[in-house]
Amino acid sequence: MNDSIDSILTPLCEGLQWQPDTAQLAINPTDTAIAGPMPVADIATAAFSALGLALESLHRARGGPHQRVQVSRRHASLAMRSADFLEIDGAAPVSWDPLTGYYKTGDNRWVYLHTNFRHHRDGTLTLLGCDATRESASAALLDWRAEDFESHAADRGLCVGMLRERADWWQHPQRAALDERPVIDLQHHHSAPGGTLAVGAQPLSGVRVLDLSRVLAGPMAGRALAEHGATVMRVGADHLPTFESLAIDTGYSKLSTHLDLRQAADRAAFDQLVSEADILIDGYRPGALEVFGYSADNLQARHPKLIHIGLSAYGNRGPWAGRRGFDSLVQSPTGLARAPEDGSNPVRLPCQPLDYLTGCLAALAAVRALSLRETGQGVYCADLALARTANWIHTAHDAIGDEPAPIAANAARDTLLDCLTETESPFGRLSSLSPPMTLERTPWRWRAPQPLGSHTPSWPTP
Repeated sequence: MNDSIDSILTPLCEGLQWQPDTAQLAINPTDTAIAGPMPVADIATAAFSALGLALESLHRARGGPHQRVQVSRRHASLAMRSADFLEIDGAAPVSWDPLTGYYKTGDNRWVYLHTNFRHHRDGTLTLLGCDATRESASAALLDWRAEDFESHAADRGLCVGMLRERADWWQHPQRAALDERPVIDLQHHHSAPGGTLAVGAQPLSGVRVLDLSRVLAGPMAGRALAEHGATVMRVGADHLPTFESLAIDTGYSKLSTHLDLRQAADRAAFDQLVSEADILIDGYRPGALEVFGYSADNLQARHPKLIHIGLSAYGNRGPWAGRRGFDSLVQSPTGLARAPEDGSNPVRLPCQPLDYLTGCLAALAAVRALSLRETGQGVYCADLALARTANWIHTAHDAIGDEPAPIAANAARDTLLDCLTETESPFGRLSSLSPPMTLERTPWRWRAPQPLGSHTPSWPTP
């Protein structure tokens, strides 16, 4: 195994009370496909390796076969920008609002506006008092100090991040609050008997997962579990905005239902789903589901076997707890994005590792919690945050240094055809990046994604 990957993998697994059998790991040490000096390929490879080893270990504990975990370093780096490869009938979808991006403020700093959801866009324009053009927004922001605008926007539930150097972020109280816990904050919740799952064809056969998440990190966690046999039910609602292209790319092998938790009948249907679930992925802001009585503590008190996996932008503690955020936004205040020395507009990383790594780590947390539950060690819950993943990327970079063979530009799509998979679907013929990790004897499996809300809110008969 690559020493850099091992130096990331070992402490990650130690934090999960686990020593994996790395003799079962086969890494293809190919070059990175992501531009720049950040060691994205090694960090991603370590994360996917940990997930694969956890799946292999759980399946073996359930009576499954010993098998190799196979990860391609190049493919793992590509998985940090998976949605970029989606094509529908040969065309790439458009999902970014033209106002999203960097703007200079009156104190000669930069802020990043994330306006891809219409209500965030409209709220930002109202706060600025300007027209819906980049020119008008640029002029309006010259009347603001960057940190003041970031704070005022957050108070209104909007998505704005001030660009900070890493040194500034490292002194920030939110960074300190996040680093009080490891990147995967796995906590024992209560004791419970083990041995509830029988052996199945895949590592997660018979496991039921409720996926209450949107956009990328949470949906990718659900997709990873579905790829290896779990029955994953995405729960959304008609009134909540989505990005169709991301819902498609993260929707492979999932069921999808619509429930409005403001309605008593839908809450009853949701309660029934939860009562039969093994895992719940909560990708909403901390406290959002608590309004309906579905906090992690309440859920686990009513459903003792349930494993709760929480994901958020900035975590559930610290002065920024509960702030909204997305990968492209969170890169700015955490020091991953940077302003070029020539004074040109800032640039983000050439991929979205906060979303994709956090999704992979959330799936890893779920599999490890299942293993602990199955061996009678109790029920565990986990908390993850995009900003904590950013901190982990920084410290991993400190430990292993720059990418040893950096490239100037992301690999072009036409050089990556061996990593793409085509699927017939209700949306048309899909071309997508395939998963970068597989198990030798129980490889990942995909079913075509379905339109949101296609299924009834009930678990299928085994």
